Formats: sequence, structure tokens, C-alpha cells
Amino acid sequence: MYKYLLNLTLPLLLLSLTNLPASQAQGQPERRVSQEPNQSLPINEDSSAERQAPTVTIKLLGEINNDTVGNLVNLLTQLSNQGIEDVLLVINSGGGKVKSGMMAYEYLKNLPINLHTHNIAMSSSAASWIYCAGDKRTASPNSYFTLHYSTTNPGRQYSHHQAETIYEDMKNDSNFIEEVTESCTNLSKAETVRALELETLYTASEAIDIGLAEEIGFPSEILGQSCYLYLIDQGNKVSFRDACP
Repeated sequence: MYKYLLNLTLPLLLLSLTNLPASQAQGQPERRVSQEPNQSLPINEDSSAERQAPTVTIKLLGEINNDTVGNLVNLLTQLSNQGIEDVLLVINSGGGKVKSGMMAYEYLKNLPINLHTHNIAMSSSAASWIYCAGDKRTASPNSYFTLHYSTTNPGRQYSHHQAETIYEDMKNDSNFIEEVTESCTNLSKAETVRALELETLYTASEAIDIGLAEEIGFPSEILGQSCYLYLIDQGNKVSFRDACP
């Protein structure tokens, strides 16, 4: 009987060791950076043998545009398909393209995950809408937010009909911005419009006062809950680091 079990388990053990990186095969923790985020994350098993997915941290840095939002959407889709349920999205951005920010907000609000957004330095303009998509919203002590309507730079002459189209498009953008701002603050309709018109800047404590942020915390306290880290920046790339023990 024991000989049978040994013959069965030994090949499986050898196979698992050959698939490990050299650092893990030698009993050393692995720390690596990869440009290929398509790999599946390991899923831990607790004592009850139930599979438990880890929390994943994503850092979104720089301009909000089609590239950064596209990377964010693709990454979150992969993680959701892997069974990841808890994501910490750390933001440091001055904003960017209106339609890219709108797309990110709508996608995040409808994604079946528990999303925690954290403003680590700046979440302004389109980045503030992404921040508002969080089920839980926190901010670093010295971070700030800027809320305002979208703007346009004509740059050339437009016909009457072209100008009307641009105006209608901006009106739709303004309605969206007002709805998002009202949904994640305690501001009234009139207060929302005034804040957006004045391009208001809020400190972290002021963001707490208006309900935009729910809690102020230091990065080490907030970021310590995840060892799987993805970085999305304006270089149109996604980096992955596995810092798990």
C-alpha cells in the first residue's frame, strides 16, 4: 500500500518542483517584476479547504486616457475572471480625457468586485470620477481632489451645426459629471453646480466633510493589505510584482 502511494505521489512532487522558479525551489521567497499580467494569481486554500482569492492592489498613475483606461479595464476583466473579489485601486492623477474617465467609471460601477479606491496624492477632474466608483473610498492625509466641469479648446473654426454638436456633447458631459459628484458626496444639486463651476479644490479633510472620502489614512496602513501589486502608468504598460511571502 505504502509503495503504491509513494509511486503515485513522487512523480507529482517532482513535477511541481520543476515548475517552480529557482528561488522558490531553494526555499527562498520570490520577488519579481513582469510585463505579462495575463498570468493567473495563486489562490490560497484555508483549513476548511475552501478556495479564497487574495486582495489585489492596482496603482493608477498619470493621465486618464484611452491607453491607461484600456489597460485598467483589461486587467480588471482578467482578475474578475480569475475569481478576484477584492481590489484596492490607488490613484494619483490630475485627470485627462473626459470620455476615458466616463468609460472607466461606468465599467467600475458595474464590475462584480469589491472596489476600494484610495487617493494617495491627487485625484482631480476625470480621476475623481474613477475615485467615486469605489465601494469604499479613502485618502492619504496630504492628498487633494479637484472637481470641475469639462472644458474644450476649439483650436479652429467651426460651422454653426458643428458648434451645436459640440455644445450638446458638453451638456451631456456636464450632466454626467453632476450625477457622479452628487452620487458620492452629500452636496445638494445647487452646491454641486457651484463647486463644479468654481473648479473647487478639496483637501482630504474637506473631502471627508462633503462625503467624497470616507476615511483618512497613511499609505502604509492602507496599502499593507495586499501583496499582489499591478502598476498602470502613462507609459502604456502594466507591471506586476508578487511580494507575497
